[in-house]
Amino acid sequence: MKKFMILLHILILVGVILFLGECGFHDNKAGVGSLMLTISQKRFDAKTIQPPVEMEIAYYVISGEGLGGAQFEEVVVGVNESPVEIGPLAVGDWTIHVHAWNDQDGNGEWDSAADKWIGWGSTTVKIKVREQVEATVEVRPRTDEPGSLRVTLSWDVGLLTEPTVTGTLTHVTGSPVYEIDLSVGDGITEEEGMYVATYEETGLDPGYYSLLVYLNDEGQAVWGAFEAVRILAEWESIYDQEIGPSDISPGGIGLGIDPDLQNPVQVTLEGVQDIVPPVDQMTVTVLTEPADTGTYEYQWYVNGIYQQEVGGSEITIGRIGSESDIELLQGNYRLDVGVLSGETISSGTACFGVSSEPVATYSISGHVSYAGSVVIGFRDVTMTLSGDASDTTTTDESGNYVFSDLADGSYTVTPSMNGYTFTPLESPVPVVGADETNVDFTATGPSYSISGYVQSRIGGVSGVEMTLDTTPRSRSRQSSGGAIPQPVFPAEPTP
Repeated sequence: MKKFMILLHILILVGVILFLGECGFHDNKAGVGSLMLTISQKRFDAKTIQPPVEMEIAYYVISGEGLGGAQFEEVVVGVNESPVEIGPLAVGDWTIHVHAWNDQDGNGEWDSAADKWIGWGSTTVKIKVREQVEATVEVRPRTDEPGSLRVTLSWDVGLLTEPTVTGTLTHVTGSPVYEIDLSVGDGITEEEGMYVATYEETGLDPGYYSLLVYLNDEGQAVWGAFEAVRILAEWESIYDQEIGPSDISPGGIGLGIDPDLQNPVQVTLEGVQDIVPPVDQMTVTVLTEPADTGTYEYQWYVNGIYQQEVGGSEITIGRIGSESDIELLQGNYRLDVGVLSGETISSGTACFGVSSEPVATYSISGHVSYAGSVVIGFRDVTMTLSGDASDTTTTDESGNYVFSDLADGSYTVTPSMNGYTFTPLESPVPVVGADETNVDFTATGPSYSISGYVQSRIGGVSGVEMTLDTTPRSRSRQSSGGAIPQPVFPAEPTP
């Protein structure tokens, strides 16, 4: 019996050793697997107002932990080296971590001291014996630490009487909302003849926000702006705006379009006029890249005032009583549009004026004649206008044409008709406060020949002088086939 028990203990010990070997707890190639890891980027586009950090991924640093404290050393790969094969790994559950880094110093080599950690992701996989498991890790911007925003507005001390700065900073989801309320001595200081208003907000969750800020004088808004803001972990986003007299008083037009090619949505305002005439209206259209597929939301602001009744990517603006979407009194205005797409915000800006005086218009006119005669006009010639305006028309039965309703500017008139050439080929026409007349052209058509013969009763006659009358005729004789018949001139002998 004692020998039997000893033999039984030996068999149990051998079984345990074999079991542990099969579970990957020793260097047995039959007890390990490998992992094929694919890394996908998510939402790494830069925004309108953002920190000075490069948000393009250059390197991935990969690490992992398995059962019983198993782990593998960090693997550093370039952004274009995904998918990555990792192994051999002991069988069982593994947690894989991927940290995304930029190349902040631009030297092309990963340096944890100089480069910046900008995103991360993780996933859990189960490694099986002698199998390669495929997994994907989605890498998103960091959210482990808060970010901050600093807004600075500055203007001449003598520009306003009682300046204040108000506004809101709102997360793209609508909450939370941070209020901005600054006055002289409380957020507004005087520095070298300038008032400087500074608003700082720390502890902000990373993501997208909308910034709405007003400069007020004696409680009335005299300047306003809407901007899209991106907050990144451990970074400060900065909005710095100097406001001059032309921004809040009558002046010219300034157009501001976000030039950041890394924006999730690039915004352009099309159709903006310098001045909107009193009897006209301006149609403004938002062009976006990528194009709107029906998922974008548009918010319009005039001088920082939200136009709640106006929506969509196209609006009309005109004087009071013009039946436009937005009706305004005479003055200068700033137009902002916010484009919301999912959790991102982009913005576009334009400035314009509304006039109380009609805008003067003028005309360009002239005459097209056929070569050899300035009397007979050439009808149905296509006349093309290019330059500061584009238009086409045709000459009437007398060869006359006219382009109307033209503002001061530089234009070019070009005639055309199949089979004909014109002198001059085109005519530059500057319009400066008056109609431009006598912009004339001469048409030259294809050339032809007239031939025939002179004969007497006994044959052809030589030495006869022939005269061609070039006086234009209103009608010409043609044969039934459409061609002019060959003329025959009979000759009689003189006694």
